[in-house]
Amino acid sequence: MPAIAVGVGGTLLGALLVAWMGLFASVPAGWTPAHGWAPHAVAFWAPLWVVPSWSMSPQAFQTIALALLLGAWLLWALLFVVAGPVADERATARIAVTAAVVAAVVHLALVLTPPVLSQDLYRYALFGKMMTVHGLNPFDTPASALASDPLLQLASWPAQKSLYGPTFLWLAAAVVTVLGDDPIALAIGFRTLAAIGNLLTAWLIWLLVRQDGGRPLRPLVLWLFSPLALVETAGAGHTEAVMIPLALGALLAARRGRMAAAIALGVAAAAVKPLAGVLVALMFVQTVFAQRGARLVTAARLAGAGLGTFAALYLPFWTGPGTFSEALLHLRGAVGDPDAGPGPGAVALFLALIAAGIVACARLPGLPVGPVAALLIDAFIVLIFPYKLPWYFLTGAAFTAPWLRTRMGRFATPPAFLFGLLAMALYCWLVPPS
Repeated sequence: MPAIAVGVGGTLLGALLVAWMGLFASVPAGWTPAHGWAPHAVAFWAPLWVVPSWSMSPQAFQTIALALLLGAWLLWALLFVVAGPVADERATARIAVTAAVVAAVVHLALVLTPPVLSQDLYRYALFGKMMTVHGLNPFDTPASALASDPLLQLASWPAQKSLYGPTFLWLAAAVVTVLGDDPIALAIGFRTLAAIGNLLTAWLIWLLVRQDGGRPLRPLVLWLFSPLALVETAGAGHTEAVMIPLALGALLAARRGRMAAAIALGVAAAAVKPLAGVLVALMFVQTVFAQRGARLVTAARLAGAGLGTFAALYLPFWTGPGTFSEALLHLRGAVGDPDAGPGPGAVALFLALIAAGIVACARLPGLPVGPVAALLIDAFIVLIFPYKLPWYFLTGAAFTAPWLRTRMGRFATPPAFLFGLLAMALYCWLVPPS
């Protein structure tokens, strides 16, 4: 019975999310979702399938969109409850297989919907074309440099150089090499890459829980059917889907005592997006301080693994400190709204949390660093970072999921997913275009 409930519930959840994304074909004229969207996607997606459009008021759109989204989140919570009491190994395997198959179908359905929520993936494609076609460095050249490229009119923030590190840029180049210029093929390609990354994340969550001797079914269901994860990976194709499995792979390597490999994987994750650097720093501190002797030797060995990985990834792109100029501008809020910086109280609180996290990891060798990193990352986004976008909360949610049964996991998981829900709700809020 639980397997049937998971199968039916997961299918309904997927249908609600597909309908929710399809609703963006009916955004009333003169309005835009608060997070922005890709209005052109519905039109150019017509060769694949036509999305129906209805005329409705802004109030009607907001009500329907919020109802569909909250319905999906409610089903997610019910699936989480259903998966909880199952302890029998055979029943666990049966439900896990059912969940994986249904989740894979839901991922595929979202990949094939119009990419209405984000235009970022066309910027990824332009960076890939810089590398493969034009011999340009995305860290040194904005997307707008490809002025004659037809993809430029589809891309968001074309004046930006790359915010993403070389780990992702090489993947972007591979996608472009295989799929060429077709905007539908590229949208499917980048979202397929994200869907694979998200399914890999679920598998790594399963392995991490097993590694600690826990029951992995509830964390697996928690992630596989999370509306936040489904929409922002298979639905929107964001780069977190590449960064997170690398970071969880680092945590798995650390749990197996392979710390040099863990640091290398963590640096590779941070070379997608720097948020994973928090996890690398905490793993480094905890491992070094856990040594009763030879701390300097351990620190040097791990630093060597990290710096070697960093050099191997960045040297082909290195242009000096300017390599990170776009990421630093984004961090300061200089892209978009230069006046959105945090107040001194928020900065002081965040620094205090950072210090507390470092001290806790240094003094408590058994403390799971994943939830600690999640709390610090979410604190950074809420207190410091000017953009409260849903996909930024994916990282914290993923870093807590394998440790649901621990005290830190129970403390860090609810806010991670709650922040994601609140941020996703802003998709349903219409504002006049700026």
